[in-house]
Amino acid sequence: MSTWQNSSTWQRLLSSKGEVVVEPSSSQSEFEEARGLFNGTIERTGNCILLAVFRGKMSEGVSFNDDYARGVICVGVPFPSSYDRSISAKMAYNNEQRRFRKKDLLPGSEWYSQQAYRAIAQAIGRCIRHAADYGTIILLDSRHCDDGHSYNQSGICRAHTNLPKWMRSSVRTLRRDMRREGRNDLLGGWNNLQKEMRSFFQAASVHGASVLKKQKEEFKRKQESTSLSQDLAFDHKSGKWSSSQTTPKKE
Repeated sequence: MSTWQNSSTWQRLLSSKGEVVVEPSSSQSEFEEARGLFNGTIERTGNCILLAVFRGKMSEGVSFNDDYARGVICVGVPFPSSYDRSISAKMAYNNEQRRFRKKDLLPGSEWYSQQAYRAIAQAIGRCIRHAADYGTIILLDSRHCDDGHSYNQSGICRAHTNLPKWMRSSVRTLRRDMRREGRNDLLGGWNNLQKEMRSFFQAASVHGASVLKKQKEEFKRKQESTSLSQDLAFDHKSGKWSSSQTTPKKE
């Protein structure tokens, strides 16, 4: 067992969910084993923590629909290494093309920032995979906080302008005290956050069920209009509806 697995933080993670899976950085077989352990634990107990990295297979190549992930915590802002020669060369190239050839490219610094937020967008999208899916996203870094002063013309906090469009207007800054600074602050610290999350999940589960019900009713209407008879089932792993059998249209 590694030293960090003996730490108090690791023990608290274990006590909270019972199982912690760490994304491996080696072979494909170990990756599949870790993925299988996570999915199997969720199916068996409903609780598991997956520790993954930005730009890794887990955070960009795997979907965790429905109960496979009801929350994603993004720690930090994953800027690529500025010491990487390919990164510095790309930034210099963009600046040069803009300056001397008047090409419509992002300035080097904006391109650099875009790479970080693109990785964040991929990671947070792992837990929301279809119209009825839901989850909580926590951006654990002060650089995402609304300072109460900097907004663009659309009224969006500048700290949120690089986040995906679907979430920009709903991001809330957690404040320890009851003093409001941003337009959409969540006051009262972690205790109030727990209350908000509990309320959210209660409402979201009801809403998600109603969306699935409406989708199934819509499918049935379409079946009736085309004289098809199908047993529809929702696949929570793929996030799609499928039919177990199809009766062809009679001649």
